Amino acid sequence: MKIDSKKVEFVAVIFIFGVVIANAIFYGEKGQDWGPYVEDPLYLPRTFSLIFTPFRLLGYTTLSYLLWTVLNGIAYIWGSRQFGVSTTLTVFSFPFVYCLLAGQTEGILIAGLAIVSTVKNPKIAGIGIFLLSIKPHLGFFPIIYCLYQRRQELRQLIYIPILIVLISFVLYGFWIPAWIEATAFIRAINHNLNSNFFPYLIPLVIIPFFWKNLTHVLLLQALIMPYYTIYSYGIIQATKKFSTLTNVVLWVIPTNLFFIWIQDPNIINPILDIKSSIGFVVIPLLVFFELAFLPPPLAPPSEGEGNLTPF
Repeated sequence: MKIDSKKVEFVAVIFIFGVVIANAIFYGEKGQDWGPYVEDPLYLPRTFSLIFTPFRLLGYTTLSYLLWTVLNGIAYIWGSRQFGVSTTLTVFSFPFVYCLLAGQTEGILIAGLAIVSTVKNPKIAGIGIFLLSIKPHLGFFPIIYCLYQRRQELRQLIYIPILIVLISFVLYGFWIPAWIEATAFIRAINHNLNSNFFPYLIPLVIIPFFWKNLTHVLLLQALIMPYYTIYSYGIIQATKKFSTLTNVVLWVIPTNLFFIWIQDPNIINPILDIKSSIGFVVIPLLVFFELAFLPPPLAPPSEGEGNLTPF
């Protein structure tokens, strides 16, 4: 009996979104990470505030959280599909589930990555640059890489991002110094939010291997950027069909750390310490092995106008 993959994807999406919606409506859960966004934190660029303003106007409410979660989830799924990753695999991955339950923003960044990688019109592709910029610690290296790959269209690519930054200056003043000061706590060496090897592997930026294609660049970013947390690996997972082993590891290790944290948040500090965490050695090493020795990332689907092969 042949299984209809589209029906499986549909059921998977309905199931995951159903769990998130039920959790919000019946248990009043509105996302532990989403709450601070409502308070308009300074540690995110003011360009993010422009995106989040409509949700902030609705206040810290279930409706606002659900609208944001649905938007973020759809963006996450759409972006992953542009890189040929199945919807079923995406929605049952730990990064996706956490992204929705916590009210995180990774879906917006993945959509931005897909836009700048697949849209031919450079001005529209510039929207992708803007979306990646709302979290510079997750978007900086992809932005640099994509701008270089499309350097002949550079002026048109940066038109919309620059316009949005100027608008943010008009609305919020010159916010960049305050933003840099506010990020000091997550740039601290060995801070428990740095779930990677920051800053010890920064010299990797000069190694050509990490600039071969987009997924390699994302691995580089995962290794060296501050505040790269366990769910942020979803951005890498969204751009490549990994082996079953890697997908299992990308689910099992973060899930176990997450449930340990739920039971006792104080336990998580030594677990996330880069000197003692086995998990955050295994994940990047496994991803590195795949990128070095297994076939390269799949090209995005060719259907529809405006798709380009990922860089």
